[in-house]
Amino acid sequence: MNSQRIFLDSNVILDIVENRDENSKKLLDYICLNKIYCCTSVFAHAESIDKKQEFIHIKNMLDNNTSVDKAIRNRGNKRLSLKQREDVMEDFGNFFNKYNIVTWDLDKYGWEQVIEIMRVFNIKAPDSIHLAVAMIAECTIFTTKDEELLKVVKTSGKILGLTPKQTFDYLKK
Repeated sequence: MNSQRIFLDSNVILDIVENRDENSKKLLDYICLNKIYCCTSVFAHAESIDKKQEFIHIKNMLDNNTSVDKAIRNRGNKRLSLKQREDVMEDFGNFFNKYNIVTWDLDKYGWEQVIEIMRVFNIKAPDSIHLAVAMIAECTIFTTKDEELLKVVKTSGKILGLTPKQTFDYLKK
């Protein structure tokens, strides 16, 4: 059994759900096949759902001949049907079950870690939440496509920061 513990950032989750990056899909298939521990934060889970709903909302607007500018300006004002919202929730539930991804939440100590990470590394709250969860979950690899966040993860010295392709190559060694 592999001793690695992988944290997935929301951008990697969306890559797979949206079928937009083969490296992320290949990584998750490898993790699943080899029963490697994989987790994410509750916030990344929610963030992924939010982004997926945003994509659907923009597509709906464009399908109704709304200008691209207006669709982008109104992306935060999602008007999805109940069925569309339920379908997104079901898709993500199936995704997390299929790949056996554990979702971590934070306790009081975890939130204190978030604040400390924000102070030390000068990064925004969502990224601090992800990094705190990865550290508390004792992950060995933090997988993201966010180049700025990768720099912070590498600077922390507490966890290996890699892209999905780098993570896959590292695990295959």
